Amino acid sequence: YQSKVLQDKDGKKYIYLTGTNNLLNGDACIAVIDCDDLKSGLAPPFSIAPDLLEMPKLQKYVPVEPQKAHQKYYIRIRKNALSRVTNRLYLYLNFKKIGDEGLDFSVRFTRSYDQLHFSLDSKMRLRSVFPEVGFEKKWNEYYRKGEIPVPLEIYLKRITEDIQFWDGEKWQMDPVPCVNHPD
Repeated sequence: YQSKVLQDKDGKKYIYLTGTNNLLNGDACIAVIDCDDLKSGLAPPFSIAPDLLEMPKLQKYVPVEPQKAHQKYYIRIRKNALSRVTNRLYLYLNFKKIGDEGLDFSVRFTRSYDQLHFSLDSKMRLRSVFPEVGFEKKWNEYYRKGEIPVPLEIYLKRITEDIQFWDGEKWQMDPVPCVNHPD
């Protein structure tokens, strides 16, 4: 997990948090939280599955009266075919650069350091994505074996399907802020 505080050009501060959301099947997530209205709360889907509540170790981490956290953005990077064939339980996300011009980060999808690098603009639209050599080799290896259904070039053209935004009510493919945020 990583966190960084950024002040935008208007002087407003946001906390950028990365991590794995176990309630979202271990997908990598970025929460952009408005410092003007901090609340304790849960990230999407804002509820705990009943079977998870039966686990004594988890109960101590569940807020007693959870509220929707006051987020500007909540971004989910879903697992892809490579993480599924390597049986990856969760994804690792690391910030590379955060600023007024946007956000650069990498996501590790396998047990080694095979990563995809993402760049988003200031409105959270995808600017670019490129794989590390190790990611490309692993993908192509599993593609040749028939365990991954599409070549890497086609997957990279459809990568936006793996990035979702929580609008406060449902997941969106367009980079939208949460509805509970005043922007």
